[in-house]
Amino acid sequence: IVFGNGTLNSQMQDNVIIGSEREAIHLAESESENVVSGNYINGNGTSIDYGMSITDDGINGSTIFGNVIKGNQVIGAGLSGIALVQFGGTGLTIAQNIIMDNFVFNANQMAVASNTAGIFLNGSSITQTQVIGNVIESGLVQWAILESNVTYGYPTNTIVGPNSGIAGSSGTVSLSGAGSAKLTGGATGL
Repeated sequence: IVFGNGTLNSQMQDNVIIGSEREAIHLAESESENVVSGNYINGNGTSIDYGMSITDDGINGSTIFGNVIKGNQVIGAGLSGIALVQFGGTGLTIAQNIIMDNFVFNANQMAVASNTAGIFLNGSSITQTQVIGNVIESGLVQWAILESNVTYGYPTNTIVGPNSGIAGSSGTVSLSGAGSAKLTGGATGL
């Protein structure tokens, strides 16, 4: 399911998607203030793709602002379960998106060796993302939550926590972007 260019204030909820060959849910180009919630995604593990993603798709000037990815179950994704990724566009605004209360299980079924995570953020245009209340259980990933600088630079000002789950092979949370922080206190698990 793809939200196309300019989708604003829409809801995608309570869908069941099994065996998708690409991302099961994909917000592409300029999408703002949408809610993706309560969806069940299982088995796009034969695809080198994410279970669910938000990206500029390389379109210059894209605005991706204030989307909420909440309460979804993403099981058996080919790469990361949920990804917020910059793919080459310039003049982008990818800000204040929220990834919360999701369950990611058995991500990275394609067994990609590097830059894998249950929840993956990549690109310097990505800022002020909140990653809170998620449960990530996947022994095939390097990190439960990862900010990466592959090609497009590190995201900035990401706030993570509390989340829970099983650590990836390299650890639980990797935040390398400027101003990014992991909240502490309580039973964060990560």
